[in-house]
Amino acid sequence: MATAKPSKKRLLTDFIIPALDSEKFGYKLYWLKKDEEIFRIFWGHKRSKTWRAEDFVVFTAWDIEKGRYNVKNLAASKGRFRAAMKKLRHLIREIGCPVFGYKDFQFCTSYTEPRCWFCGNRVEDDLNNPQVQKIMAEYSEVMNKIMARTHPDIAGPSTS
Repeated sequence: MATAKPSKKRLLTDFIIPALDSEKFGYKLYWLKKDEEIFRIFWGHKRSKTWRAEDFVVFTAWDIEKGRYNVKNLAASKGRFRAAMKKLRHLIREIGCPVFGYKDFQFCTSYTEPRCWFCGNRVEDDLNNPQVQKIMAEYSEVMNKIMARTHPDIAGPSTS
């Protein structure tokens, strides 16, 4: 297992922006529309018939940068990269990509409306949706009953 120790705590943005600007990874990671801060990354699957170890060069470079590279588990490198991207949902959002094997992302430079982590709808739209309001009311009722049974001293009057 080859391991490189990072000199300081690094964030994905500290890695990805210089890599995009230097075009270090060629077609594996590049600006699609730099003026709109949209970039494209090769996101091939290891189970693909055309898969090569070079396809994971961006993910393994990120692992080396973080000091977690394991030559035997390239798929884990991709998983750690994916997790780092998800932690930055407030800064980087995935947008649709028409090209198979790639994913497009955009840096969020201004405030964006809160979105549901599950379905991607605007939170405000979900809260005004009658079906969501019904589910929330049912959930609240169930939780009140549970609290009344398990903690009668703090739950208030029982609704059962």
